[in-house]
Amino acid sequence: MITLNQAPVAREDVPTIVSYLAKNFGSNNPIKQLPMNINKSSVKMLATLPGISVETAQAVVEYRQTSGPFTSVDALLKVKGMNAAKQKRIKPYITTTD
Repeated sequence: MITLNQAPVAREDVPTIVSYLAKNFGSNNPIKQLPMNINKSSVKMLATLPGISVETAQAVVEYRQTSGPFTSVDALLKVKGMNAAKQKRIKPYITTTD
């Protein structure tokens, strides 16, 4: 939605959107797991975030494995391939806690 239309989504709207997508697009739809915990998500899941390539997702997982869990979403900026624009784009969809 954001990638195609540049339309921001309010955090409080995410559960409604996720429910709709899960109901209409199947139980394997990765978007149903939003907000996504960046400390637990796989490369495949992270790569579903807007603007995140498989390479960047892999870098997130590798950083997490070598440096420990992320303490904040802003800590993603320490990951190779991540920049402020990408971090800002995915911030509404991620968390560091359950």
